[in-house]
Amino acid sequence: MQESQERLAQLQAVKEQRKKGEIDIIPYYKALLGILADTVQNLRDEDINEQDAKTQIPLILLFLDEQISKLSGRGG
Repeated sequence: MQESQERLAQLQAVKEQRKKGEIDIIPYYKALLGILADTVQNLRDEDINEQDAKTQIPLILLFLDEQISKLSGRGG
């Protein structure tokens, strides 16, 4: 199974667990972070071309700016 398919299956499973009320919000949040961490590693290992990298950079910057700001606001 490709990494992307595995990450998608994990995401769908955890979303379904949350939808069914099987997990609370904090475990859901942490499960999403785990999937994100795995995805980041997959992206680091990926052989990406320059054009694809250029299109991904704004999205990554937006995400990082927002999350770092929110983390700072929570005292982290």
